[in-house]
Amino acid sequence: MGYQTLKSGGFTSIVSPSIGVAYFINRSVALSAGLNYVWERYNNGNQFYDASGNPIENTTSTSKFLSLTIGFQIFLGK
Repeated sequence: MGYQTLKSGGFTSIVSPSIGVAYFINRSVALSAGLNYVWERYNNGNQFYDASGNPIENTTSTSKFLSLTIGFQIFLGK
């Protein structure tokens, strides 16, 4: 396999909106929940060529993640 790579400029784009809520049980303890969505696009910028010198398609990768957090908080002090 006579692959060659030529480095060129790549990119990364990330959008990550988040939202959260907290419910105070009393002045010292709270329950919390959060929702986070991550959308990421990236291209490392490497251009690949086959053995004949023809460029192979350089694709952009996309990742999407959704996360949920649940927890509690204890507040110390006055």
